[in-house]
Amino acid sequence: MYREVLNELAAWKDKVDRKPLLIVGAKGVGKTWTAKDFGEGFYDNYVIIDLKQQNFIKYLFEDDFNAERVEKMLSVACGSKIAPGETLIILENVDTVKNIEKLLEFFGEQMGDYHICMTTLCEERYGINSSHVNDVDIIHLYPLSFSEFLLVNKEAELCKAIENNAKEPLTENKLKALRDYLKLYYFVGGMPSVVKCWLETQNIAKVREEKKKILETYCEEFKALNDSPFAGKVLQIWNSMGNQLLKENKKFQYGVVKITARAREYSDAVSWLIENNYLNKINRIREPKSPAAQYEDKKSFELFLNDVGLLSEIYNMAYSDISNAFETNNDYMKAMTEQFAYQELRYNKEIGELWYWISDATAKIEFLFEDSGIIIPIEINLTNNTKAQSIKVFKARYNPPMIIKITMDRFSMESGVMELPLFSVWHL
Repeated sequence: MYREVLNELAAWKDKVDRKPLLIVGAKGVGKTWTAKDFGEGFYDNYVIIDLKQQNFIKYLFEDDFNAERVEKMLSVACGSKIAPGETLIILENVDTVKNIEKLLEFFGEQMGDYHICMTTLCEERYGINSSHVNDVDIIHLYPLSFSEFLLVNKEAELCKAIENNAKEPLTENKLKALRDYLKLYYFVGGMPSVVKCWLETQNIAKVREEKKKILETYCEEFKALNDSPFAGKVLQIWNSMGNQLLKENKKFQYGVVKITARAREYSDAVSWLIENNYLNKINRIREPKSPAAQYEDKKSFELFLNDVGLLSEIYNMAYSDISNAFETNNDYMKAMTEQFAYQELRYNKEIGELWYWISDATAKIEFLFEDSGIIIPIEINLTNNTKAQSIKVFKARYNPPMIIKITMDRFSMESGVMELPLFSVWHL
């Protein structure tokens, strides 16, 4: 299955100052699949070691740190000699290794000639952070974006049409096709196993089964946590996410988790879900000023899932439900559209960190990002509601040089306002 991240992986392989690679991503986004595809396409051979399962290898990385012995054991696991530059060494679940800081130093200092690719759910929880930029290269992996979804469905022409949309308006036929694919993407989502199921079967029922399987796996992971009370809180938070995103004000509220819930009781569980990439957090920005990070309110935040397809399954929505409701923009569609916009913006490497803004009253801007010291607001307005007050309030108060409106219409740019079709968010 084609993933755009393969281009980044190929560039990493050819880097003169290449370091061991860490692929970071949520459970089920295809970290191992992608590494395996990379190994098959760019190397003579590859070896996959699951450090969570193969303890005889993991112990070498915890205490020994002997390059010769590690090379021999990896050769045994591979069934052939490990050759620097010719074999891709894929280490799954590297976060299960103790002394990971020493491990990264060991790879960089003693095994620099070997091409090592590691996978993990998260970075900072296991001591992998900005202080390790000299020890490791990091690539983040997400579910398939809408553009990748079009490509694997053999719709490269539609991708090109989106890329050229500013110069060449889309035809009615292409607009209809893109809207139909949006409906399908809201249903299928971008989790690789679900997309694979769709491509191979074109069976709506089987797609739903695959999505249910992922959600069940997540819940089993939560229940398996060692601390039972903590596991219960994690599960409660996860189970509240559908209702959290249905609210007009999507600020995360502990009272939605449980009427009597308080931040001091549940904040650790929220942090665990974020750190392990099950949920994603954006903070409120008090004032849209640069540098934006200095004006954020970390106590007020919104949480999003990784995938709109999983959200549609949480809402128990069949494809027909999505297709019929797509133009109505009801509460479920609003929630899924904001989830979709979030994950498309996150996928866009030009965007960086996101925030949201609310006034003292009810005005809200769904997303903001900083570009060269300028804070740019992004409003979602699919119904082209000219009476929408939020962006008017924001403009009157801050007069931003540019405003982005996500709509269902064609692309346009006039007087500092960019109207961006929903299906084009990835190309912003």
